[in-house]
Amino acid sequence: MTFTRAKPSGWTADVDVWTAFQANKIDTNMANAVDGANGGTYAGDITWSGAHTFSGTETHSNTESHSGENTFTDKIILSGTGAGIRIRAGTFTNADATVDTSKDVYVAQAAATSPRTITLNDTGGTVPEEGDVISFVSHISGGVSYWIFKRETAAVELGRLGTNTSTEHGAGLGSISFIYTGGAWIGRKVGGDAKFTAH
Repeated sequence: MTFTRAKPSGWTADVDVWTAFQANKIDTNMANAVDGANGGTYAGDITWSGAHTFSGTETHSNTESHSGENTFTDKIILSGTGAGIRIRAGTFTNADATVDTSKDVYVAQAAATSPRTITLNDTGGTVPEEGDVISFVSHISGGVSYWIFKRETAAVELGRLGTNTSTEHGAGLGSISFIYTGGAWIGRKVGGDAKFTAH
């Protein structure tokens, strides 16, 4: 909720009379305020904007929307059957594409029929920040070609998916992920029919 002032025009010493209405309004506002010193239990939806620092134990049992940077200096514990952190999923296909960190995991929708280049944005779109991770997964077997993953800057090749480098997995079945650190995308993890390129 948004608190309104009991006397919007302000107070003048030895002139203004404090009415019962104003006193009750201030008392109600105080009772509904968030206690920054001692904490408490609060109901309802809260929208936060801007940077926040959280320390100590917190219990959230309702809807929250956070925009801006949030720093947690203690554990985040998920409990209950519906608890979880949702991953933003996107797709990639049998075509060249440029992707960014607006999605966390990209899932192949078709096998590559010829070498396709997936460019990882580092200046346009959603600009990556230190520690961002982006992953690509293919569950489609039988591809006759592969995807090449490159940095946007200088078009440096980072790795390939669908190269049939593994004898334990069919062509095209695999995953590859990258992490943005030190101002550049680098390889993070591969599985199945995928491999990193020296960079």
